[in-house]
Amino acid sequence: MIFKTPDNTPQKDFKKAINERINDPLREGRMVTVKRTDGTLEKGWKITGFEGDGQLVVVQKAKDGQTIQKKIAIEKMEELNPPSESPLLVN
Repeated sequence: MIFKTPDNTPQKDFKKAINERINDPLREGRMVTVKRTDGTLEKGWKITGFEGDGQLVVVQKAKDGQTIQKKIAIEKMEELNPPSESPLLVN
């Protein structure tokens, strides 16, 4: 049987499609790890949006009483924030 995902894409295994969306770390509101300008990795950044047809991830973090914002290429974000290796199960 073929189901349609919420974005109307045909999907034979609807559970798999749901799991992929649930486990996708690059969704608005998710907390992610970011590589700082000095090269250090820092956790606790929040995805606040996307720009450039989804090619740039906009992240923010409160630090020292100010909000820092960065725009990072999605490829770099995917490297640092891969999907969960233990997917959630949907019954």
